[in-house]
Amino acid sequence: MKKPASVTDIGSVRSVLYANYEKNQTTMPFPKALSLALLSETRKTDTFCYPEYSGFLSCKDFWDYVGRIPVFQTTHPSPISHPQNITGRFGNFYLQEDSLFTEGMDINVYTHLPFVNDGFHTHDHFELNYIYHGNGDFYFEDEHLTLKEGAFLIIAPDSPHNIRAFKDDFIISIMVRKSTFNSLFWSLLSKDTLLSAFFRNALKQNNEKNYMIFQTENEWLLQNYLQNLFAELGMKDAFYNHNMTSILLLFFSTLLRNHSDTAHFYNCQQLSGEHCDFNLLSQYIRQNYNTITLKDVAEKFHYSESFFSKLIKKNFGVSFSVLIRDLRLSHAHELLRHSSYTLREICDIVGYQSVSAFSRSYKKRYGTSPGSHSQSTADSFPRS
Repeated sequence: MKKPASVTDIGSVRSVLYANYEKNQTTMPFPKALSLALLSETRKTDTFCYPEYSGFLSCKDFWDYVGRIPVFQTTHPSPISHPQNITGRFGNFYLQEDSLFTEGMDINVYTHLPFVNDGFHTHDHFELNYIYHGNGDFYFEDEHLTLKEGAFLIIAPDSPHNIRAFKDDFIISIMVRKSTFNSLFWSLLSKDTLLSAFFRNALKQNNEKNYMIFQTENEWLLQNYLQNLFAELGMKDAFYNHNMTSILLLFFSTLLRNHSDTAHFYNCQQLSGEHCDFNLLSQYIRQNYNTITLKDVAEKFHYSESFFSKLIKKNFGVSFSVLIRDLRLSHAHELLRHSSYTLREICDIVGYQSVSAFSRSYKKRYGTSPGSHSQSTADSFPRS
């Protein structure tokens, strides 16, 4: 009997999956596809090197690049091994993050292969999926969505899900430790944005099933960051993990800057029992936070005040009044640091009728009076 090799590459596993589907019109578990690829592999382990990355690649060239990434027959992933080599990941299964990340590793990246059916599974880390080309079938509890090219999906920890790809579908997946969001991405999470509130809520709650979807319109800058994540994964040096976290931080900053108005939440739709246009709702809150009340928004979107209050609490982990307060103070904080407006003018802009009430809230939030920021900012502007 032929002895299997200990390593193959993603392209070889793809070929097995394509051949099986063409012949039998069925999907195949990844472990079986990997085993068949290893049986047909004649090259030795040391002949497989991580492919060299020379700059931004077209979609086809990136597909080929990923196809040359080594995948090992092992039960423990290494920085250049494929997370899909963990056979226990398949089926109704809970996967702990320590089984996907080596020591000192905060981020792992791989591709969902066509014609593989993982089955429903959950895990205690964040999973991020980008539809690089084609489509992706996303299953979440009783929901089935077909994600289009350019969609970016964020799955909260402890959320049962399954993702399937078919011919010519190219899906990039990023696994991020839950602890990494809390430590390395604190600068983003501390911002009073709706996305930050989603992550803060997911971080502090256990067994809270949720996802978020963005539409990125195939922005090349985001694709460039994804390609660089793969390139860094193969470096295996003292800097690759730091560089990967930095790249992912840039990815999220760009996502927030350019596509935050496309966000769609699962919990919003679940609570309403019907289609909930959370994009429109969040956009309305962002544009009118300085004047709106709970009653205003509830009437605008034809919800009762009690339901809308529950909707906000469910998705953001805070009450409507706290969410609005934080948005107002965050905007005021930026104006104090980067403008020459007076305190009275800033209060008018962000929706505070009383300067003294604003000052008390600001000091409680930031630990310093707004007047100190205002004076230092004024000193930095040229005087006539």
